[in-house]
Amino acid sequence: VIAQGTLGGLTVLYMLPKPVSVGHACLAQLFFSTTCAIALFTSPMWRRGGRIVEDQSPGLPLHWISVATSLALFCQLALGAAARHKWLGVIPHICGAVVATGMVLWLIVRLLIRHAAHDQLRRPALALLTITFAQVFLGIAAYISRLVTADAPQPMPVMVLFTVLHVAVGALTLAIGILTTIQVFRYVHGMEEVEAVSGVPVAS
Repeated sequence: VIAQGTLGGLTVLYMLPKPVSVGHACLAQLFFSTTCAIALFTSPMWRRGGRIVEDQSPGLPLHWISVATSLALFCQLALGAAARHKWLGVIPHICGAVVATGMVLWLIVRLLIRHAAHDQLRRPALALLTITFAQVFLGIAAYISRLVTADAPQPMPVMVLFTVLHVAVGALTLAIGILTTIQVFRYVHGMEEVEAVSGVPVAS
């Protein structure tokens, strides 16, 4: 909070310097995600726990994919902030959207194919899928509304509405991505760890 307040003060004092403004936006997203994580850690659901499952999927471990997905979502939000503050163009943000959406779909498919019966994994996965598609459509709407109202003397309400919604839902997307990653690290383990927790050998 202190760092965010400092960046906000620098933004006001020095008339929106681009690196500081982008850093201010990114730190806000991290703060919101941290708050959501604290809410998860203090929830009754977290205290009740759940069964540990094995990561049987071939290829990259599910932990790596979940972390990479959260990082891709954060980088995408950073590119969006850079585009809003005219530090970078919109093309990197559009390319980042393709990468981030692809990572989300990869993670969701892995989770739902292998662990669809696990409530603590299925629910955040479905929430992440829903919010990601909503974010993609809001991004398209925000971009089109900006193009349509480009000649207006001041920002038009429709453009402001879609832009604000796009930023807000982007924060939700990152937060749910991080919560999904936390659940993966808690409930998905390798064969040796599952055997240690359950006391029962896992059949190969």
